[in-house]
Amino acid sequence: MTKINIQQICSITRRDKDQCYHYVYIEPYTIESFFRKSYHKGGFSSEYYLRSSQSIAEIEQEILENDTIYTEDKTVYYKPSLIFTMSSEQRIVKYFESVQELEQFLNQEILREIKTITI
Repeated sequence: MTKINIQQICSITRRDKDQCYHYVYIEPYTIESFFRKSYHKGGFSSEYYLRSSQSIAEIEQEILENDTIYTEDKTVYYKPSLIFTMSSEQRIVKYFESVQELEQFLNQEILREIKTITI
């Protein structure tokens, strides 16, 4: 848990459903040569898969263990979050399990006192 001085918040950016482009879904495919066929099961991969030593299974396990992202319909998304940009230019990200949880956080008395405009 990080404590921040709310008077030092310069901006708050809300992300309800933001795609994570670090991971991509690779469809199953077959490579045929003169002597044999090679089947690949497909699955989630890093965008740097060709340069990575990680297998697709290892990358899928990494996604499952990461508590800031989730998968839906062959796409990886960041969980709902708020990004607080501080006067020191530091960015603090708070993740939520659902948009409703994010809404409850924003409706706290102390946060409603912050004067903001929406652009």
